[in-house]
Amino acid sequence: MPCQPRCGRRPAPLAAGLALTVLATASCGSGPPGPPVPTVVLRSETPSTYLLRLDELPLPGFTAAQPAHDVDAATLGGDDAGAAQRLRDAGLLAASRVDYFREVPSLDTDTGPVEVIATVLRFGDVTGADQGFAVLSARADAAPGAEPVSTGPLGAGGHATLIMATAPDGVVAVQVLLVWHRANLVNQVVIRERLAGSPVEDALHTVAPMVAREGT
Repeated sequence: MPCQPRCGRRPAPLAAGLALTVLATASCGSGPPGPPVPTVVLRSETPSTYLLRLDELPLPGFTAAQPAHDVDAATLGGDDAGAAQRLRDAGLLAASRVDYFREVPSLDTDTGPVEVIATVLRFGDVTGADQGFAVLSARADAAPGAEPVSTGPLGAGGHATLIMATAPDGVVAVQVLLVWHRANLVNQVVIRERLAGSPVEDALHTVAPMVAREGT
């Protein structure tokens, strides 16, 4: 009886086994799919849309000392031309500002904000807003007498400074400057009042409508 060569028998199961091995290895290496990456929705409306409104202020008696108006990078940078240029380089598209003021009979007995200046900047993308946030935060820290303080959760990231000054009559006034960013927006709000209670908490309470309006 002629001898049948063993190497030629049943090639199909061998090929199938190799295919299964390759598939199993690939499956083990890939792992389960990760969580979906959240999509950031860029804000496209004019910055004045997101400003604090008169009827949202926490105390009665405020008026618009300066109604909502457009501001440019030079105004935002103040006396720092380099900061203004960095805002332009970051892709600043537009910015709006409003100034509210409340007359009080005597500051030494008053509690709560007496002036609120809100500014919203809109950039072309999230990266630009991150850079703009860094520029405004650095300017806030560089102000004479500024002390950085924590904000707690605020937008996608927040920063605050506190400046105190004593008047000749002994009344201590305080300025809280808040900066935070969300998507392609950057916000800056300056709040001035007599030092009483917790001025940073007062400031966070004041800007809550802006934070909510910008969404997540």
